Amino acid sequence: MKTLQATFTQVEPIAGVHKTDSSTEISFAWEARTPDYDRLLREAVQDTHTLAIIGYSFPIYNRKYDKRLLNEYMPGLKRIYIQDKLRPEIIRDRFLAIRPDITQAQITLNNDGDQFLFPNELNL
Repeated sequence: MKTLQATFTQVEPIAGVHKTDSSTEISFAWEARTPDYDRLLREAVQDTHTLAIIGYSFPIYNRKYDKRLLNEYMPGLKRIYIQDKLRPEIIRDRFLAIRPDITQAQITLNNDGDQFLFPNELNL
């Protein structure tokens, strides 16, 4: 099992957050990527079995990218944690529309807004 740090190290160059001097640039899924982007992303996440979704709403305009990431790049998902301060069950329903093979029993909902959720499987 990859450690969280190893995954961050692998994903950081492609994740869309780039530090340059004192500024941070954020890019979006639909923006142009380097030719190796999809391959590197797939390699970084292909062994993911546990996923924590924190504050992401699965917007409809990103559905194509979310489907590819969750279905093609993460086929081995077994456990999902969803943290949303207001309505985690709505996020669960949107997730299940993308991954109908995942059961509700595999999903843990959390609405704690005081701290980030850390999956029980995470070895710190």
